[in-house]
Amino acid sequence: MKILRNFFENIIAKEPVRVAVVALLGILLGGRVAAGKLDADMSEAMLTIATVLLGVGAGELTRARVTPAS
Repeated sequence: MKILRNFFENIIAKEPVRVAVVALLGILLGGRVAAGKLDADMSEAMLTIATVLLGVGAGELTRARVTPAS
């Protein structure tokens, strides 16, 4: 479990917000499909909608993390 935690902390620290959120959402939705609680088509639709919604806001959040060079 510690390895997984370190993996996610590394992604969050080094990657844009959109990449981290979409990766986490993909893992969560994949788990729901594997457990039989969610249809694969619905999972794909939810991931697509989340990616589209994050496409606009995540760009702004990523830019907010950048500091100008002095």
